[in-house]
Amino acid sequence: MRILLYCPLYPYKPFNHRQTLDSIFALDWQGKIDYMLGKDINVPGGDSGYKDITEKYNHARDIVLGCGYDALFTVEADMIIPSHTLLRLTRIDTDVCYGLYCSRHGRKPWLAYAWMNEKNGESVDHGRQWCEEVWGQAAETTGVGLGCTLIHRRVLEKIAFRQGGSNANDWYFSLDCRKQGFRQMHDFGVICGHIDRNNGKIGAIYPSLSAGEKMYEVKELSDCQPQL
Repeated sequence: MRILLYCPLYPYKPFNHRQTLDSIFALDWQGKIDYMLGKDINVPGGDSGYKDITEKYNHARDIVLGCGYDALFTVEADMIIPSHTLLRLTRIDTDVCYGLYCSRHGRKPWLAYAWMNEKNGESVDHGRQWCEEVWGQAAETTGVGLGCTLIHRRVLEKIAFRQGGSNANDWYFSLDCRKQGFRQMHDFGVICGHIDRNNGKIGAIYPSLSAGEKMYEVKELSDCQPQL
């Protein structure tokens, strides 16, 4: 399998965290993989953040389709992924496979959704019992969150990334996959950190079943080394 690993950089913060790069280059993978960072800022306007990121994802899609790649693996610039990520995601029989991570906002829900429509949705972490049953395993979801995602070529041949309304392009990508009949799954054994600043200190948010009702824990970046 020939994979393009694409990391889009947010236009107002055009850099990668060192921990993100460390985790990317620590991936346990013997196949063909090329790495690309998307840094250009091309779209003006007040909502240029979402538009710029969407444009970058479509640039990655063009490269996959034009250069003979079998899959696009997206890792965003504030993620910390485990080194077994590709080994696990490529072994799952699905069209789109997501690693698991948390939103940085609100109650920090898992970015794995049980249902969603054009405007609203519900994270699977609302059903704790179900989360406990699938923890460490792969399970079908309705998608969302492209921070750590393997997208097979057959999906990109039919779906371009788009942005509209109040949600980012990952939301609409998930909806479009469902409309086209593509299967989406999360691997609840690929637990990723989402780098965030809390109380003036930078750490990483991780999904967790051992943190009570919060369903997440915050780790010091020094404790976030990529491991199997």
